[in-house]
Amino acid sequence: MTNTPNENNRRRRSQPKKADKAANKKRNKRIIFSVLSVLVVAVIGYGIYFVYGIIKSTDTFSIEKLVSQEATEMYDAQGGSMGMWGNDEAGTRENITYEQLPQVLVDAVVATEDSRYFDHNGFDLPRIIKAAFGNLLAGDITSGGSTITQQLIKKSYYPDEHTNRWQRKIGEIYLAIQADSQLDKEKILELYLNKIAFGRGNKTIGIQAASKYYFDKDVSELTLPEAALLAGTLNAPDAFDPYYHLEAATQRRDTVLDLMYRHGYISEDEMNATKQIKIENTLKKSANADNDYTNYASYTDTVLSEYYELAKSGKYPELAGLDPLETPMEIHTFMDPDAQSYADSIASGELFNFYDDNLELGASVQDTHTGKIIAVIGGRHYTGVTTPEREAVETAPINYALEKHQPGSSLKPIISYCAAFEFLDWSTGQSVSNEAYTTPEGHKVNNWDFSVGGDVQLQEALRNSLNLPAIHTFNQVLEKITLSDYQKYVEGFGFDLSDESFNTTYSIGSWDHGITPIQGAGAYATLSNNGNYIQPHTIDYIILKDTGTKIDIHNSITPTQALSAESSFMIQQVLKTFAKTQYIGTNINYNLAAKSGTSDWGDEGVRFGIPQGANKDSWFQGYTEDLAVSVWVGYPGSIASAYGYYLSYDQTNFGSKIGAMLIDHIQNGTTVNSYTQPSRSEE
Repeated sequence: MTNTPNENNRRRRSQPKKADKAANKKRNKRIIFSVLSVLVVAVIGYGIYFVYGIIKSTDTFSIEKLVSQEATEMYDAQGGSMGMWGNDEAGTRENITYEQLPQVLVDAVVATEDSRYFDHNGFDLPRIIKAAFGNLLAGDITSGGSTITQQLIKKSYYPDEHTNRWQRKIGEIYLAIQADSQLDKEKILELYLNKIAFGRGNKTIGIQAASKYYFDKDVSELTLPEAALLAGTLNAPDAFDPYYHLEAATQRRDTVLDLMYRHGYISEDEMNATKQIKIENTLKKSANADNDYTNYASYTDTVLSEYYELAKSGKYPELAGLDPLETPMEIHTFMDPDAQSYADSIASGELFNFYDDNLELGASVQDTHTGKIIAVIGGRHYTGVTTPEREAVETAPINYALEKHQPGSSLKPIISYCAAFEFLDWSTGQSVSNEAYTTPEGHKVNNWDFSVGGDVQLQEALRNSLNLPAIHTFNQVLEKITLSDYQKYVEGFGFDLSDESFNTTYSIGSWDHGITPIQGAGAYATLSNNGNYIQPHTIDYIILKDTGTKIDIHNSITPTQALSAESSFMIQQVLKTFAKTQYIGTNINYNLAAKSGTSDWGDEGVRFGIPQGANKDSWFQGYTEDLAVSVWVGYPGSIASAYGYYLSYDQTNFGSKIGAMLIDHIQNGTTVNSYTQPSRSEE
């Protein structure tokens, strides 16, 4: 069938001419180009908008933000470090300056972390591009390539690892360029090395802390193998800590040495020779490298407890709201390292046989003239508070230097007989009633030997620690002064009676709560110090590291007159007549005045299977011209109630024996001063 002319014409018209085809292609190209141009402009515009938005939301650059928080450090009376305490961010950091850095460490860090560090402006584009290509297959072009300056910015501004990676990377670059324009390279490197971690745990934060953690030396003393090890840990601090991953740390150190050789910092011979050195032969842990809060734990925890009381008191407004675990400080104390070490050796059982590991111990040793606490015992195996949450009482071990227990007869000299000297003008030869006595509540008071009737000499009453004479003396004083005035008199020795129901039986040690060894030593120091009470304290002064502000604690403490010099002298004469032979022996060259004491379980113990009258507390209160010592020995209440524990006859003398050991060791058989009888004109 043939096509009609009209059909042929239509076919010819439906086939475009060559010129039309060319026009269509050109038009399509223009459309595609336009679309692509719009897309490119949109992408660039969005990119600019995205970057601008990130930069706009980025924190303003601040040099202060780059400065790392230091840890709090305590110092003993000789200026030696007792250890450093900080939070998870500060660790045991001690900031250093660039001048303290050995050149070998600078070379190792730069060769490993940022070989063009001293050439770029904080952002190294070739390094970024190289890292991006290396990570492209992994699908992450935001990882790696960071300069030392960027790493400093990241640690300072982006500690949260969950921050958007693009946002962090762009922010890093923006802030790093600003940091480089405002700070010299040496300062940036100093800030970086003070901030970064060099191993597992918070004791490796900052180059100085890391140097002490691994090698127990100052950063300025680092050698090539040590510097290479530290530089190597920066890549992965946990993975390359040689205490936990020795083989990996060794391989990483050798890689650092390779890089140092490649960049011309060391020779091939130096590289090869250093690789032969075993890392384990260079390691030397410092005394406090393993555990927190364990170096002189009893004393340091007593210092921290005292600090928190000072901060709350309102007397030192500079300390209000400041926590030494959060705010870097220097806390200068009065701890005598030799005395504290000796006390710790007693507590651990190294120098004393306690017979029973459950038996506990608390003690305080104080300078009688100044109120300075030079040593304490917080417990038999006291390891200190292991977390910053000191307010969480349930997690804190008991510090028995601060724990209250009934004082027994150990306070009879102060509560009864010093009061009689003071208010009744008694002499040391006074006769005291030993007649039977029953309390208003109907409790019959007995002497330990059940003696009763007649009078006894005051000195004999104290020597034999009789209860009846002490109570009768108390009541005679009470006829002269009011109970309220009597309570004020006792509080003048530093005892806290706010939660006590002060009454006659307090004269023989029957308190509601009791006293602490620190209070006991402070009270007996008063007797040695002519009746002047000085609040016991461990802290000399505090310096706030951020501002340099010094808060003087010691010189702000004012002595108060708790007792006349005459009364102090008389009780000293009574107590020293038998203290030497009873507590230490005759072969000593110093004066010792002392009183022991015990308290029993009474009716309460029967419920726990403890025999009637069995002892639960043993005390020693003693002093010389220069030292006052208070020692408590006993079983923790939870142990005693659960297992029926009580002190054996031998154990009731432990407090006296330990007190005598402390005095004898610290006094070292000598005395500096001698007691002088005061003149009546001093009244």
